[in-house]
Amino acid sequence: MIELFGGYTIGADRRRFILSKQAVDDEVPGVFRVEYESRHRTLQGALRAFEKARLRDLITQHDMTLKQAVEADMGIRRQLEDLYVGKAIGG
Repeated sequence: MIELFGGYTIGADRRRFILSKQAVDDEVPGVFRVEYESRHRTLQGALRAFEKARLRDLITQHDMTLKQAVEADMGIRRQLEDLYVGKAIGG
């Protein structure tokens, strides 16, 4: 399993890469539920889906201008690049 940030992971089965996000279940303390899941043929496809899902998370949680949204998108890409080269990510 590949751990990303923002609660997202990429797993795999024999045919697909699976992007998922788990969250604590509000009704049952200590239990996790799948909040988001999508399946992709390639790792690159799963990473693109992660970028889009993470940006949607940020936009739904915060009011933003277009400039702020574009900057947030670029920030997500930089964080992914940092993961790729092994730098520590906070968030």
